[in-house]
Order: sequence, then structure tokens, then C-alpha cells
Amino acid sequence: MKVGSRQLIRDINNNIVLETIIEHAPISRAELSKTLGLTKATISSIVRDLLDHKLIMEVGSGSADIGRKPIMLEFNQNAGYSICIDLGVEIISIMLTDLKGEKIATKKQMFLK
Repeated sequence: MKVGSRQLIRDINNNIVLETIIEHAPISRAELSKTLGLTKATISSIVRDLLDHKLIMEVGSGSADIGRKPIMLEFNQNAGYSICIDLGVEIISIMLTDLKGEKIATKKQMFLK
């Protein structure tokens, strides 16, 4: 049986939290904790790290019947960009996307033989 290091487990938890935020946004820290079965302290630490790296953002308050209103979290799809290049025989196509794959810009250049 292979045992993971603390860093490996933390990386796995970071990825799971980020994926859950992407899929279920907007979502609160408490909802993340309940959904994933991780402690509130673990969620808070991971969320702080993701906020520091600008991968997620706080987007306002949610509703609550009792107590403080939760701060809702969303994925920051503008935290980085991806460039896709298609090298064809006669045409080169370039597309810029955000981290969710939404198209930002495209450019096609035709080459004559």
C-alpha cells in the first residue's frame, strides 16, 4: 500500500476544493466542508491559499436563516489564459481562451504556396 505525504494529500485536497468551487459556484466555505467532508479549518486554509493565488474570488454574501451570512466563492476564470494554435497546411489559427475555455480572441492567417 502506497502512503501519501502531507504535501500530496494537501495538493489532492486543493484540487478537490477547486473543482468543487468550479462545479457548484457560488458556494460557501461551510457548504464546501459539508460537501467534501473536510474540516472547516482545512477548508479555510485551502481557500486562503486559493485566494492568495487569485484562482478564486469572494463574490458577496449568501443567505442564512441564523447567524452570519456566508461569503460566497467563485472560480476566477480570468486568473490566467490559454493559447491554442492550429498549424494547418495553408492556415494557422490562433485562439485565446480564459481558464474556463471561453473564447477571448481568434486570429487566422492564410499562407499562399
